[in-house]
Amino acid sequence: MAVSPDATERVPPIKTKNMLKTRYIILTFLKMFAIASVGFLTLFVLIQMLTDIPDLLKHGGRFLLGGYLLQAPFMFVQISPIVTFMSSLLLISEMLKHNEVRILEIAGIPPLQVYQILMAGGALVGLLIFGVNNRLVPYCQKQLAPFGPARPVSFASPDIFLHADRFQPPDALEGVQIQRTLPDGRLIAVKADRARYAGGRWDISGGTSWTFGASGYLEREVTFVSLSMELPLTPELLAALSAPAERFTLAELKDLARRLRRLDIVPTPFLVGLQEKIAYPLLNLFIILAGLPFFLWRDKLNRFYIFGFSLVVAFVCYVLYTTGIAFARSGKTPIFFGVWMVHILIFLLAAIFIFRLQVQRKTSII
Repeated sequence: MAVSPDATERVPPIKTKNMLKTRYIILTFLKMFAIASVGFLTLFVLIQMLTDIPDLLKHGGRFLLGGYLLQAPFMFVQISPIVTFMSSLLLISEMLKHNEVRILEIAGIPPLQVYQILMAGGALVGLLIFGVNNRLVPYCQKQLAPFGPARPVSFASPDIFLHADRFQPPDALEGVQIQRTLPDGRLIAVKADRARYAGGRWDISGGTSWTFGASGYLEREVTFVSLSMELPLTPELLAALSAPAERFTLAELKDLARRLRRLDIVPTPFLVGLQEKIAYPLLNLFIILAGLPFFLWRDKLNRFYIFGFSLVVAFVCYVLYTTGIAFARSGKTPIFFGVWMVHILIFLLAAIFIFRLQVQRKTSII
């Protein structure tokens, strides 16, 4: 039975073309991201090593390469947004340089659909960063700097403030400062040499206590040898809350949040750190939207301009992000708005740009 030429030489279906195009864009983006990440990490590690070597020679310390390797995952997470943004602009530049965007348009694939594929690559990077930040970074941070007795501990909530210059495991504090607001509005402030946990109460020794009325006037000042104070804080919770959020996985932070809610003492900085575990990796997805105008304006981007513009955009986003975090930690803004401010701003600007673009296209057709 003869086979017709039309049966053997068929044009690939549109679905197959879209799959090949999607795979090509995502793989190229991920390759650029991997190369840029290795370059930036190598540069930062070398700078850190060159910075530390003079101090090591001066004080006779040992040079430990393993310490820098343990810091690499945390550095990778921190630089990921700028690397993601730079990789997306490099990919756009290469596609415009070789007229690939125009070819895709001729094939019936609109530019915004191409950018959606690029966003899918950013989502994959965000998942990678979330995994590294949630698993590898806490492990490396615990190996790099175990929680030791020389570390200070602090806790702050609307009703309780506690700070100790030194934590002595398993249950002792040194250089203690405590402030607690009572239900009647009075404030008790304590400054003492030592404190030891005794099952729901803290035995404080060698210090002074002040009692302020609801109007703010000093009512009583007492110098004591020993004092017992009820505080819903255990040494374990103090140690955990004083450690940076990158030392814990998301599951560990959620478990701490549940325990604190049972005690009705969930500090705002802790809630901010909990949301940061999700917000910062997702910044890799949202920051790609910042390059949308350059993709649709079709300007020929040279690499020097890409590197410079990436640094500027990353710096602006970092300043806005840290400002929002600072406002959220201090209670000046709602926690959600402070943590997600950059994400919301980028999304709104991208939505406005796309809306105006659609309006301009409809107007031109009319």
